[in-house]
Order: sequence, then structure tokens, then C-alpha cells
Amino acid sequence: MGDGVTNATWKNVNPATLICPMTHQRRLWAAEKNTTFGWYLPPDQVYGIATKFDFGPLFKKGGTIAGLATWTVDDGSGSDDKLVVISTMGEVAVYSGIDPSSSTTWALDGVYFMGAPVSGHRFWDKVGGDVKFITYQGLISLNAMLVSTKVTAAQSTTEAQMVQQPLSEAASSLGSLFGWQLHFCHPLNMLLVNIPSVTTVGPLQFVENTINSKWAQFRGEGTRLNVSLLLMVSHSLEERMGLSIKLGVVTLIMLHF
Repeated sequence: MGDGVTNATWKNVNPATLICPMTHQRRLWAAEKNTTFGWYLPPDQVYGIATKFDFGPLFKKGGTIAGLATWTVDDGSGSDDKLVVISTMGEVAVYSGIDPSSSTTWALDGVYFMGAPVSGHRFWDKVGGDVKFITYQGLISLNAMLVSTKVTAAQSTTEAQMVQQPLSEAASSLGSLFGWQLHFCHPLNMLLVNIPSVTTVGPLQFVENTINSKWAQFRGEGTRLNVSLLLMVSHSLEERMGLSIKLGVVTLIMLHF
């Protein structure tokens, strides 16, 4: 907490209570932990006078803010970045505009239900212009979910069909644990779903080649350290489904999809 004038201070809110920091439309946004309050600064500032925006009335199922994201939509006349606010109960509020303080330049597009996200705040990531989430219903694509403003089931996309069942089962049994993360590694065209583990086997990752939508599993204690090496190997195995190769303590298993 500070006066917003002194370097690295925010007026009106203590930065130590904020989570999910992100930039949207040249503004720094963050959510206040365990609340439905979003806070934003004036354009192009990293400290200053913060303004509160309460998303609570939009969330009919209750809960608090679990994540903030930017969704890039191409409507045919150029891209438009929208603010996406995700609740812990699985509701998604989508806003258009650049200035939350003005009703003429800020508008609610809608509130949708995607299914409750898994634990933590790293359950989502941007994949190109899309935003994807790990939920108890599986892997959700915002682009696929909102078609003509109608909610479509997650399993309606081919991509989600491939990983829906094992991911949903993992979320049902491990969804409350720390360690879930969705990460798009764009230089390698790889989408990783990190799943926490309570066993000595170590972590598990579902991994998608985003070029051909084929999936694999990374297993073992060295999973986090051997991603690049395993991806190089997987390129030569893309068409050889069912093959398992052991690399030290890491196992790459091509899924039967």
C-alpha cells in the first residue's frame, strides 16, 4: 500500500494481496486474492492510483477470481483483445473495450460456464489468439466454446476428444493439488498440461503437437528437465503410435488416439 506516487507503490490496494497480474489494453491488471475484485492502473503505468472493478455480481455460482486473461478475437475487420475473468466456480466473464471507467468504451459481452478450473492460477494459457483452460471437464478452448455466443461442450472439438477422458479423470482425483499448469511452448509448437503427482513415479504431462494435434505423455522425475529432448524424439515418432521409449528416468508414451 502506498500513495501511488512513490516508485513501486499502488494506492487503494496492497500489492501483496494481488494475484494473476497481466497486461490488457496497455493497462496492468491484477485480482485481489480470495475476492471478486479486479484492480487496474492507468495506461502505461506499473505503479500509481489503482481502481477497483467488482466482477462479483456477474458470478451467479459464487466463488472468487481464479484467473485473468486476454483473448484475441478476429471479427473480420481486425483483431480485438477482450478481457477474460475466470471464477473458481467455472464462470467466465468476457469484456470488450479499453477503458473500464467509461460505459462508452467498455462493455460486457457475456458470462459463460466452462466448468470449474483445477487448483491454482496457472490452469490457463494463450495459444495463438485462443485461450485454453484445464477444468474438471477437461481441456477447454475459449474459441471453440463460444461459437455464435453459444456455449459448446468441450468434447465438441477433435483436440479435446483426444485427451478429454484421461485429463478429466486426472482432474477428478488430483484437481485440488498444487502443481497444475498449462503452458504453450510456441517455439516448439507444443502444448503441455502438467499434472501433479502424489506417487514416487513423479509428475505426468499430457503433451500436444499443436501442428498435427497428436498427443503424448511425458512421465518421470526428469519430465520438467527433458521436455526439449523428448520433443525432438517425438518428431520422428509422430506416425508410430503405441511406441514407448525410455530416456533415463523419463518415459515418452504415444497415446492411442
